Amino acid sequence: MNPPKIRNNVYEDSAVIMSFHDELVLKIRIANAADPDFIEIELSRNELTYQALLCICCKELNLTPHQILKLRKLPNTRLRKDKDIQRLQNFQEIEVVTDTNVYKNIQSTNGITNSLPMLTPANGYQSISKKDQTILY
Repeated sequence: MNPPKIRNNVYEDSAVIMSFHDELVLKIRIANAADPDFIEIELSRNELTYQALLCICCKELNLTPHQILKLRKLPNTRLRKDKDIQRLQNFQEIEVVTDTNVYKNIQSTNGITNSLPMLTPANGYQSISKKDQTILY
């Protein structure tokens, strides 16, 4: 049986900690999309600007800046300027609000229009249309 390896390299440990402190990790998704999952992005703490966040969101979600109407910090705060971005904490959830036709265009260009559920809930209740919930009586 092999004994467990003990790491004595302080430099390795501090490098991991330093890189964690140099980046802000955020969770982003497209608002009201058929896929409710978030993706994680890293934003350098040296570049905590609205423009930098907008650029990364566009790159990760395959959007252009003119398709984005606003950025929303969940549950209900609109991000507007650099100071708003500088106040963000690790793993905060950001929704990218797009023009309603943008996500439909993304679906059709990917050839998945018919395989995804509708953007508007069939039951008319937004709160239960995206979640797997059991209603107890």
